[in-house]
Amino acid sequence: MKNWFYAALTAAFIFAAPEISAQKHYEQPAITPELTAEADAALQAYKAAPDDIKGAVKQLIKKKEDKDLAAIGYYYLAKKEYAMATETANRLYSKDEKYVPGMVLQGDIASAQKKWGEAAQKYDEALNADPELIEVYLKKAKVFLNGDTKTALSTLMELQNIAPDLPEGNLGLAQLYYQTADMPKAIESYKKYLTVEKNPSIDVLREYAISLFADTNYTEALKVADQGLKKDPKDLALNRIKFYADVESKNYDQAFTDKDNLFGKYPDSVYNYRDYTYLGRVESNMKLIKESLEHLNKAIALKDKAKKSDISLYKDLSDVYAEVPDYENAIKYLKIYTDSTGAEAGAIDLLNMGKLYYQAASDESTAQDKKDAFIAAGDKVFAQLADRKKDLYYGPFWRARINSLIDPSQPNDNAKTYYEETIRRIGDNKDYNSQLKEANRYLSFYYLKKNDDAQAKSYAEKVLAIDPSDKLASQIIKLVK
Repeated sequence: MKNWFYAALTAAFIFAAPEISAQKHYEQPAITPELTAEADAALQAYKAAPDDIKGAVKQLIKKKEDKDLAAIGYYYLAKKEYAMATETANRLYSKDEKYVPGMVLQGDIASAQKKWGEAAQKYDEALNADPELIEVYLKKAKVFLNGDTKTALSTLMELQNIAPDLPEGNLGLAQLYYQTADMPKAIESYKKYLTVEKNPSIDVLREYAISLFADTNYTEALKVADQGLKKDPKDLALNRIKFYADVESKNYDQAFTDKDNLFGKYPDSVYNYRDYTYLGRVESNMKLIKESLEHLNKAIALKDKAKKSDISLYKDLSDVYAEVPDYENAIKYLKIYTDSTGAEAGAIDLLNMGKLYYQAASDESTAQDKKDAFIAAGDKVFAQLADRKKDLYYGPFWRARINSLIDPSQPNDNAKTYYEETIRRIGDNKDYNSQLKEANRYLSFYYLKKNDDAQAKSYAEKVLAIDPSDKLASQIIKLVK
């Protein structure tokens, strides 16, 4: 992801003391047309004779006030003429080492050249001279963010205690929390900042939208993304977040529309595996199975190339293959998904895998030999689940279901045993009446086929106690009478 540190220009309130009661703003000295002309002339002289930079600057600084020299230094800095900016700043410092804008200028030049230690030293010097300049703290924080976020955070919190309503302080905290992926705190600080700043930059809106999305607040993420897209409809990150949030909100129709603002609008190189993952999910839900498989497979190729550890994509691909239906590939990718966790398959993973075998065995188009293999494999998985979760009904219930597929027209002793275990595990918990009804129906059918009318009637009555309108149970009772 893009390096956001440049946006986190926050306050490092290191030298502040509790008795400070006001904040002063640092104003960069402005340059005049006359000074600009002189500065350009000195720059040309330097470029003509680079070895005589001191001579070029010496003529420039004659009879100049401190603020004029600072303005010239910033003029060179803006043009990235670092040698002339540095020489001007050094001459100014030699002339008046107590002039705070001169110290700040030196810090700004060092910061622009990523000389972080030198920049921090100069900002410290300026803050020692005048500890109330808010912008200098903001500049100092930029230095901290290049390697010591803990110190940056502690200083920002100190600033927060001294000036809790300072917008720059709240923004600084928001962006620091954003950088360190503490999204709930980032969101809180962005909210405080935006209560004051009614026209935030698109950078702020972008980071805020990403924070909201990462914190699963998809509704607010959409609102903020829309706000940012009014400023720049072509912003890649905001179009991406809007599309992602649509999908996460299961608003697939809108996502299918919004995808056109993301795909085909930028060079192919900007799209990542998550883009194609979300696109594949949308297409799957829109029943565009061929397109979904194409994009999910592309997502896997990009993910593997980037060596990302996100494994949920394999589950997505398994689900789409099951829709084809292509059960062998569905099972293949679900196994890759469960194996990729690096740990023993959990109960939910076992349940999902077993259900996939059940779905494959239930499909009328599945050949008998493959059906038998799916039943055997599914029964094995459900057996693991039953053993793993001895207090839950899922394992024996699904073992009963999948064994009943061997020959649905005939009673199956294993299915009977597992339905009986299902009833035992559920007990009198009425939350699972649907499962109890199914188990009792099968047992009634089983005993009817075994010519045990008393048992068939007994279980049919249990079904009717749960659902008086059940036709099969009513028919069995009539038959045994």
